[in-house]
Amino acid sequence: MRREHARRILAEARTIGVVRTDHLGDMVLTLPVVNALRQEFPSATIALIAHSRTAPLVEWAPGVDRCYFVDQLPFERVLRHERFDALFFPRARAEEAWQAWCARVPLRVGTRYRWWSPLYSVRIPDHRHTAEYHEAEYNVRMLEYITGKRYRVELLRPRIPESVRSEVSAILAGAGVEEPFLVLHPGGRGSAPRWEKFPVLAQMLAQQHPGVRIVVTGTFSETGLCAAISEAVPSAVNLSGKLQLSQLIALLDRAAVVVANSTGVLHIAAALGRAVVGLFPSEPPAQSPARWRPLGERAAVLANSPIDAISPQAVACAIEAVLSV
Repeated sequence: MRREHARRILAEARTIGVVRTDHLGDMVLTLPVVNALRQEFPSATIALIAHSRTAPLVEWAPGVDRCYFVDQLPFERVLRHERFDALFFPRARAEEAWQAWCARVPLRVGTRYRWWSPLYSVRIPDHRHTAEYHEAEYNVRMLEYITGKRYRVELLRPRIPESVRSEVSAILAGAGVEEPFLVLHPGGRGSAPRWEKFPVLAQMLAQQHPGVRIVVTGTFSETGLCAAISEAVPSAVNLSGKLQLSQLIALLDRAAVVVANSTGVLHIAAALGRAVVGLFPSEPPAQSPARWRPLGERAAVLANSPIDAISPQAVACAIEAVLSV
């Protein structure tokens, strides 16, 4: 399909969908294209097709009109329920491309370099694994390729309900945590290596900032990683496995600084405008900060390969730097 034709479809579109059915950080960095679509096509309905594990991010995102979760309503049924004029696929998946093709969605935007790419009507000539651009930029570039315009890449700040803020206030009060506090998040989904020196960092921070509580977060499966920190610093509050995602988001919104590996929590905190320190491998490019760094004025990145070559002292200095911004 020629880009002129694609532009006409978008200009007349009633419903535009963005399909991103993977994980938290991916969703945070996909929402900038939703923002660009909203700016360019203010009268269109913008729908997100996602997985329910990202539900609060999707439901609290400004500019999103409708949400569908494929683990609750399979994608092929979503396509029967909603008439999409255009679908954007920031993550290439053959099954999703095939279902959109079968549903005769007029405009299907995806990558050029997969064996199933002919199923897309517009194919974007970007190789994401080379990390020439940030992941959020890659997502926005899908729209830029069609319109020929440039859009500002902006993270969308979640609109946290007051009821959830109250829940987190009660959790913090019950744990005896007052502000300011800092969050250490030692886990991660596993797509990038984890930094293993969080307990040493926690001890250092407890000595340098005795009046600032350390709050440790993680999933239930990461309780061992989190327990190692609370064992090293008994005054640390370990909330691993105790927070729903909605509560975690509200907690991050109150943190003085968040330190995390390359994982969704880091990007959520950055979207909230918090000070963040991200720990990354420097290689390969597909896992490096070039593609996955947190965005924002109060974001610091430390990278090395192996990742444990990053020293706790360097992380502590980075924390001081972002807190001074």
